[in-house]
Amino acid sequence: IRCHNFMEMFYMADALCYQPLPAGNRVAIISPGGGFCVTGTEACTRIGLDLPKMSPEAETELRSQMDEHAPPPVNPVDCIARKGRDAYMNILEIVLKQDYIDAIIMTPSLGRFDRVVAPKSMVPQIQFAGDLIELLKKYNKPMVMASEAEMSGPVYEIYKGNHIPFFDNPTDCAKAL
Repeated sequence: IRCHNFMEMFYMADALCYQPLPAGNRVAIISPGGGFCVTGTEACTRIGLDLPKMSPEAETELRSQMDEHAPPPVNPVDCIARKGRDAYMNILEIVLKQDYIDAIIMTPSLGRFDRVVAPKSMVPQIQFAGDLIELLKKYNKPMVMASEAEMSGPVYEIYKGNHIPFFDNPTDCAKAL
């Protein structure tokens, strides 16, 4: 595998060492932000990754997890108008189960964990991370994540402890895949 710069070597190594190999070059992007969806799509297509459109059946399932005013969930899947925390996990599973999707780029919520946050609000975020790891094991597809937030805290540690490559931008995610 040819690396074009020093950092790409580390991105690829992180993904290759711990993630299952993708069956092909078909990627889905899932994010609660349209900007990430756009820049992620551009990054993927620039390096030859394909973003297949969701099937009509998958699109219908995805729409059931979103409010009426949500952007069309075609791929990338902009989840800004999802119906709550559980919907984000449901959206991920709907995308993972598609045979024409080989890998996922996702922006998760890392949550806020400090003295002013009530512990009971931290528990669902930690549970979400654990559930996400179980979904990845079930479908055996590679995932890379990105967040512009500080990459620290218990949720981040769950992802890193389970060898999910984490980057601060969609271009590095695409390069890793």
